[in-house]
Amino acid sequence: MILKKLTIVFVLISFFALLVLGCDKDEDSPTAPTQGSRFTNNIEHAAVYLNLETGDTVSVWDVAFVQGVVGQYPKFLLNGGYSGSKGWWSAQVATRYEETNSVPDTSLWEQDINDTVLAIGGRGTWARYDVTTHNFIGRDTVTFILRCDAYRWVKFQPTLAKSLDSAVVFRYAFSDSINWTTRTIYWGTTVVDSIQHAVPNVPYGYRFGIGQVSQSQWHFAMTTVWYPTPALHGAVKYPYGRLNKKDGMFCAWVNQTYDQVTSVPSNVNWITDSDTLATGWLFYYDTGPTSNHRLTPWNKTLLLKQQSSGPVWKISFDDYYDNRNVWGYVTYRFARL
Repeated sequence: MILKKLTIVFVLISFFALLVLGCDKDEDSPTAPTQGSRFTNNIEHAAVYLNLETGDTVSVWDVAFVQGVVGQYPKFLLNGGYSGSKGWWSAQVATRYEETNSVPDTSLWEQDINDTVLAIGGRGTWARYDVTTHNFIGRDTVTFILRCDAYRWVKFQPTLAKSLDSAVVFRYAFSDSINWTTRTIYWGTTVVDSIQHAVPNVPYGYRFGIGQVSQSQWHFAMTTVWYPTPALHGAVKYPYGRLNKKDGMFCAWVNQTYDQVTSVPSNVNWITDSDTLATGWLFYYDTGPTSNHRLTPWNKTLLLKQQSSGPVWKISFDDYYDNRNVWGYVTYRFARL
């Protein structure tokens, strides 16, 4: 493992040296890296979003607030549609925030597909208009349960939207665990926060646990989902990928190693995300009776491209464990073909 880390450090140093020496003085020349090797944060706890042009991870908004002119009903966008394709769903429940502890019925879940029909409430559903202050006051018995994939649940309630200074106040809490037998959600500590200085009819994004964020470009995300394992009589958090459909991302698996892929094969079958996720599982998990239940790399390469005529990248997922043998930390390589 030490040798592996030294090798990666050497590769990174060599890469950045080549990057510096290879740049000319032409201001129009691209400065973003075309290849590299990276470690991610632990994707078991939060998704990691990658910008392949820069090789960086970016912070992507979960919910966006849109303030209208004075007296106009404010809106919330949920990042599950065209604006970001992050995958959020919402269920509106008629209970007080403190009493919202049950998994919603399947029929209550909605997704903000087109950024026009809002998943978290239409006009008059979550707030009432105060004709004296011109503010919108959150209703006590309207709470939203939001989910992004199987690992990330949030209890969310807007409490105040100020028309005059374009600010919204809300509270939320992350789920600690879910008891699927009793369909009970156990919530963590409630956070009270706000989005300030919104320009009328311009979305201002917010990421739960992070705060207000700007619009960020991402191509590919790595995250986890609960996956049943018969051999363990339970489930593990299994890593998978997500594409940014808004920006026209497509992918294809090819049965070649990372080093073997030097150009785009002519017979590639490009696909994009669906409910089953086009990228599929990022690592191989052996559920057999003699398995050590460790995730190992596939002997194949993921290709990603943006739009029909955009650049193509190759990605190799090399490890799912850090140097302490803790899972969730992905080591990957990428290069632009």
